[in-house]
Amino acid sequence: MALSQAVQECIDNASGELRNALFKASRSERPTTLSSIAKMITQLDTISRTDELLDSLDTMIDQVKKDE
Repeated sequence: MALSQAVQECIDNASGELRNALFKASRSERPTTLSSIAKMITQLDTISRTDELLDSLDTMIDQVKKDE
């Protein structure tokens, strides 16, 4: 089951805002702040990519079951 469009849009928006924050913070904030923001971006990306991977696996499993 894919992420709903509303959830995917929220994740994309949050990631975009965090990227903007990272850009602005890169000039004046401490490295730990930059690292924390980057980790949040990575976690959001992981949510989307993991969901895509699980959808692909579900499709493969369904195909194998049909072929049996």
